[in-house]
Amino acid sequence: MDVGFYLGELLMQQGEVSVPGLGYFVQVRGSGYYNDEERKFYPPYHQAQFDAQSIDDDALAEYIANKKNISVASARYFCEKYITNLKQQAIISEVQLGNLGWFYTELSQLTFKPADKIIDDTIFYGFEPVSINKDKVITPVEERPKVELNFLPNLHKRRRLYLKHQG
Repeated sequence: MDVGFYLGELLMQQGEVSVPGLGYFVQVRGSGYYNDEERKFYPPYHQAQFDAQSIDDDALAEYIANKKNISVASARYFCEKYITNLKQQAIISEVQLGNLGWFYTELSQLTFKPADKIIDDTIFYGFEPVSINKDKVITPVEERPKVELNFLPNLHKRRRLYLKHQG
């Protein structure tokens, strides 16, 4: 069972997930940006951040139990087994955690390297980069219909008459 996949789903729904025995994950929003070399605007994105301190929380086990139609105790067992295996493999090489990133061991400490962006992000799903062409400068031309104002002479005439009577 790929617990990392379910962790990614739950993180997208709740914005944060604590995994007992592993740590705390939080979803962080990245702003849209412009890549000058490619001449493209990229949409906003989400990325996962990790903190090794976790809170005892059964949210992930409950989510998996619900999705797989198994007991929470069984889901908790699968999570514990997955985390133990992940930690053992991370000593040897990088271990991918769903679409969130990779775990590896550096100086005897488990370290998380997040993916550049979460590709299954439902909020920004389908937003493609927008290309622009900077070489051609297009200046907008606003055409206005020509309107002849034939009442102005009458206005001036009235003003002159008004000023004449005031003086």
